[in-house]
Amino acid sequence: MTTWIELTELVVTKTLPLIGPSAVGAVAALASNWFLEGRKQKHESRSLAFALAAEIEEGIAMSVRRQYEQFFKGILPTLKQGVDVRISEFVGAEPDPIFSSNIGKIGILGPELAAEVVRYHSLTVGIRRDIQTLARLPIQTDPRLAQVQAIHKANLIEEDLRLWEEVKDLARSVTQTLRK
Repeated sequence: MTTWIELTELVVTKTLPLIGPSAVGAVAALASNWFLEGRKQKHESRSLAFALAAEIEEGIAMSVRRQYEQFFKGILPTLKQGVDVRISEFVGAEPDPIFSSNIGKIGILGPELAAEVVRYHSLTVGIRRDIQTLARLPIQTDPRLAQVQAIHKANLIEEDLRLWEEVKDLARSVTQTLRK
């Protein structure tokens, strides 16, 4: 019969030397995986942030180059006088492919930054939808309806121009934060 002391000596001298290296190896493997996963997530976060910043900057730059703001400011006085103006549908169907394809990953940017990126995109989508709606409105042949429609268009365009100023400011601050 083995005594308690003999059993303890057996465990300490024979078993622990075998378990020790295995435990150290397991801990090292877990720590290594944790470290690599953290680096991978940081890399994904930075890549997504820079891609979104580029998409936002290019969206603003394209609008400036195409002079959308000047166009709408230019037709506003005519519309306010009750004269209807045809608006072309010049907004593409999917203007933000990076944002659209990564919406499920937006949380890796952190809650505040993700909220600001979503806010920027929500505002721009709203403005684009308004432009698409205005482009689909037919020119009215009845002078009274044409006047009402022109004034409605003017009101919507004025509001969208105010929102556009907000979008440009938001784009500047969001892209600066995304590139940090």
